[in-house]
Amino acid sequence: MTATLSHRALVESLAGHFAARQRPPLVFTEVALEGSYGSHGRLDVVTLAIGRNYTHFPLWGYEVKATRSDLLYDLAERKWERYCGPLHRLHFAFPVGLASLDEIPAPCGVLLLGANGWWHARVARDLDGHGTGPRTDTWLRLLLRMQTELWAERKRETRGDRLRRLAKIQEDRELAGELSARFLKALRELERDRSNLKWRERQARELEAAAKDAPAVLDALGMILEQAATAMHGPLGYARNGRHATQARQKILDLADSLKPDRPQVGGR
Repeated sequence: MTATLSHRALVESLAGHFAARQRPPLVFTEVALEGSYGSHGRLDVVTLAIGRNYTHFPLWGYEVKATRSDLLYDLAERKWERYCGPLHRLHFAFPVGLASLDEIPAPCGVLLLGANGWWHARVARDLDGHGTGPRTDTWLRLLLRMQTELWAERKRETRGDRLRRLAKIQEDRELAGELSARFLKALRELERDRSNLKWRERQARELEAAAKDAPAVLDALGMILEQAATAMHGPLGYARNGRHATQARQKILDLADSLKPDRPQVGGR
């Protein structure tokens, strides 16, 4: 079934295979390599990987074949050698059964398309003596291709897509504003609770100090009330104002007695 796919379908399938990786490389299709108008030929698929620590940038090429006659013609003309200059590695990619591995030149790797997708049947070797790496014009071609594809993707965006994208941006901004407002409100409430806690702690300290001084204050107030009651009578307990003065004196004495703090009774009942 895979042998019936067109060349374009195979190219898109291989490009999608690389793009679906967990850490995909940059993928380009139909790339003209070094020289004006692609004098070194046009590769069907080119991948550019970014090495760790940005120390190297492997540029790998893939020549896709849909028919056996096309493959045999390129092998006979040794067309693949024109790609070796700017590449680090070169591969042939075709459906299972189109050719045997022995028919593919040794430096080149082989990718086969089967029922479960693309897989490496043979690993490519570094193109020693050929793959000196991309020249400046190759890098420029790749950069221009990236810029062109990004611009084409932007142009494909319909007015509705653009409005939805702008609406999503506005929605994200409003959500960010709402979350920021909630955070500031919670921060203010936390600061208010902190101030209330400090005020309650200060009140508790003042009440504790007042509780320590309460017995002495009550003793002093009781003595004052007793002196006031005594001042209302003569030396023999005679009330100058009669019965009303006696009642007032008794109330004062009762109040003074109730204000006295409780003390443990010694030898009491």
